[in-house]
Amino acid sequence: GIGGGVGRVSILKEKGSSNQQITGIDVSSLGDGTLLYSVTLTDVNGNQGNAVTGSVSKSTVSPAITSVEVPSAATYSASSILVFKVNTNTAVDVTGEPTLSIDIGGTSYDAAYDASSSSSDSLVFKYSIAGSESDNDGISVTSLNLNGGALVSSQGVDFDLTLTGVADTSAVLVTSTLQAYVSFTVNSSTGPLDI
Repeated sequence: GIGGGVGRVSILKEKGSSNQQITGIDVSSLGDGTLLYSVTLTDVNGNQGNAVTGSVSKSTVSPAITSVEVPSAATYSASSILVFKVNTNTAVDVTGEPTLSIDIGGTSYDAAYDASSSSSDSLVFKYSIAGSESDNDGISVTSLNLNGGALVSSQGVDFDLTLTGVADTSAVLVTSTLQAYVSFTVNSSTGPLDI
């Protein structure tokens, strides 16, 4: 495989077989991106083999979260959908259904991953307010959870799930739609009651 300029090359040949592999080509001095290669081998007698060409993707970037976009500052109530966008520094392959945990009034809820609204470097999570939630000092975004799945770069490296650059949520409020009822007893002996 291609691991990371030009360096040591080793050729492996299985005894009694024409299967050969070239390993240990060092590409560490080359920049990230798509690397093109062309290899032609010559034996000790000067016989030249057919050229082999191809490409390989190289990345030394540690996959990580760069920012988290949150809903606009407003007061949300039942049936409102809170939308969060987790932005990454490289393309991410998603396996399973990760969740984004949010805190509303001291209770943790999971915003669901929305694959159809997401892109290669931006994951969208949505939470639909049921109506019983209440938070008058701002919700908070607490964690990104794999939920049994995986988030990896196109090179197969696991993402660092640390939430970085979370936008301000102090004005993202939630109001409960539960009604409060007051009961009272009217004593008719005291005369008419004005309401």
